[in-house]
Amino acid sequence: PTPSFPQMALVRYDASGSRDASLDGDGVVLSQFPFGGEARAVALGPGGTLVVAGAPGVARFGDDGGLDGTFGVGG
Repeated sequence: PTPSFPQMALVRYDASGSRDASLDGDGVVLSQFPFGGEARAVALGPGGTLVVAGAPGVARFGDDGGLDGTFGVGG
């Protein structure tokens, strides 16, 4: 991520309340929307994906925490 834009953290927990290490190795993904946008809503998508809506767009992260390149233009 580019440090000049605010970052968002996606965190996934398992049924016991611990961070789910299958998401990016530690249960936490740091990412950002371009041009200083922000996340405003998160939903669980098909196959364990995470769909994040915000300004200025929507992104989908795979069940491993990486951007889903098959979604829109580059995730």
